[in-house]
This record gives sequence, C-alpha cells and structure tokens, in this order.
Amino acid sequence: MRKLLCFLGAVFFVTNPFIFLNSASADTASGLNVDVYTYDSSSTPDRQAYTLCKDTLDTAWTHVDTLDFDFDGQYNSIVGGCQGDFVLMHFTGNVVFPSSGTYAFLGLADDGFWMSLDGTPVITDWYLKGRGGNIYPDIQIDANHVYAIDAWYYEYGGGANVTLTYAPDNGASGVFNVVTPFMFTSEVPVVEPPVVIPVDPQPPVVPIDPQPPVDPQPPVVNPPVPPVVIPDPPVPPVPPVIPDPPVIPVVVPPVVTPPVPKTPEPPVVLPPLVQEPTSQPKQPEPAPQPPITQVDPATIDASTLSPHEVAQLQTAAYETLSVVPENSLEYQQALEQLA
Repeated sequence: MRKLLCFLGAVFFVTNPFIFLNSASADTASGLNVDVYTYDSSSTPDRQAYTLCKDTLDTAWTHVDTLDFDFDGQYNSIVGGCQGDFVLMHFTGNVVFPSSGTYAFLGLADDGFWMSLDGTPVITDWYLKGRGGNIYPDIQIDANHVYAIDAWYYEYGGGANVTLTYAPDNGASGVFNVVTPFMFTSEVPVVEPPVVIPVDPQPPVVPIDPQPPVDPQPPVVNPPVPPVVIPDPPVPPVPPVIPDPPVIPVVVPPVVTPPVPKTPEPPVVLPPLVQEPTSQPKQPEPAPQPPITQVDPATIDASTLSPHEVAQLQTAAYETLSVVPENSLEYQQALEQLA
C-alpha cells in the first residue's frame, strides 16, 4: 500500500505541476479611538486634555467607527455620550483613501473642528459657528497610503454635529463625500507573492500571475448638504456726485406803471372886482353876447375876458379833458382853451 501511495504521489507531481498560492491576509484594525472631555464654559477650549467625561467611559464612547455624528437628531443632544454643551472630543487613528489625486476637504461642524494627516494640518476651523466650515483644496493624496489622522471637535452651545467629507476632484464639482467607516483602518490588504514549486525532470513551469487585488469601492454615500450661507446684502453702487447747476439769476423786469395824467389843479378864481359907482352918466347896455363857452376859442381875445369868463372856460376845458382821448381834436382844443 505504501508503495502504491508513493507511486501515485510521484505521478501527481510529475503530471500536474500546479502553482500553490497563499491566501491574502486582509485583517485590518478599523475605527477611531476617541477621548471625550468637559471644559470650563468661560471660553472655547484648546486642543489639549481636560477632564475625561465619566459618562463617556461608562457608555463605551472610547472607540467609534465613523466621524459623522448628528448629536441633536441621533443622540438627543447629548454630545459623545457626555453632556449637551461644553464637550471636547479627540479622534485618533488611521485613514486610507481609494484613489490618488488632489483632494479638497471640508469639515462640517457646529462648533469647532480641526484635523491633520500625517502631522500636517488640513482643516483649521477652530472657532464658534453653526454647521459649516471652509473648503481646504490642493491636498495631495496617495491611494492605499495609511495616513495617521488626528482630529479635534468641540461643542460650545446650541446645535451639535460634526461630519468629515472629501472631494477627490479638488472640489471642482462641488460634491463632497462622507469619509465612510470602511476608510478608517490601520492596514491595507496585502497579497503575498505566489510560491512556485519546481518539479524535476520536467522543465520549469512559468507561474500564472494572479489577478491584482481590486480595491473595494466605498459605498455610495449621498453628498452632504452644504451649509446654507446667507450672503451679505449687496452694497448698492454709489451714484456719482453731480454738481448742482449754476444758479442763473432771474431778472424780473421792472413793472412799468403807465403815467397817470395829472389833473391840473383849477386856478384860483378871484371874485370879480366891485367897482364903486361913479357919477358918470349911465351907458347904454351892450347887446347880449352868447355864453363864452360856446365861442370859438380861436376868436377869443384873452385880454378882454373877465374873471368869470375865465373860470367858465377853465371848467369847460377840464370837463373835456377828463372824458375825451388825449390824441383827439377835442382834447387839443380843450388844451388851447385852457391856455
């Protein structure tokens, strides 16, 4: 029987020069170690050790598999299993990215978040804010390189959440993926090289190269909702200063009042002289003459007029001047009569 088994074994090795491969070792250490502290509420914390939270130690918040927490919605506003406000969390571990390239990173947090890779600071949003953060581009990443990650997060008051995201296209598309638990690991799967067993007297067999390991793709994660940033109201443009037009003085023409003809004052009429009766014989009375106002002024000898006749002529002339136009013949005759 022993001879038969030896014979069959020899035939197997001679006629079947197979290649024997060792299985790949893919054991990895995943997740992140975390320390949870409380700090004095008088100011924001520094990135240092404070008083460890006893509640966290009791609820096993010392190791997590992600860096994506909504403490308000998932944990009833209790941060890291400790308390609602004034909590500081320190994450340490390793992270591996699936592809090489220029990455952009964004830490969405309420409040402060800080992170470094292999000791180089990447995200430095260490200040009070609502859920949000700045985009940090131009970070060179090598696929399957194990990066030591050191991240700090603190909650001061109000809302509490933190999410680490990345964009492998340096943020050109504006889409950021959440770093998944699969990527937090301390080792990269390693496939050992095949072992070839030569068999004499057969010629050496060229081993068939195994297929290279295919990097498992991370699960598709919906991109995080970017923080709503309310822009400052636009400042309206300042209109150019237009100088006031020159003031043109308004010349008001003087009001010309037409001259009002001055009514000549009537002359002082002296009473007729009373002559003393003389002893001369009575002269016969002259024939009656028509009223002086009915006589043509051109035929009147002014030296022969009595004061009474002068007064009559003046009165008639004034009456004519007051009722007839200045350029009329009657007006001119009245002036002559008055003269």
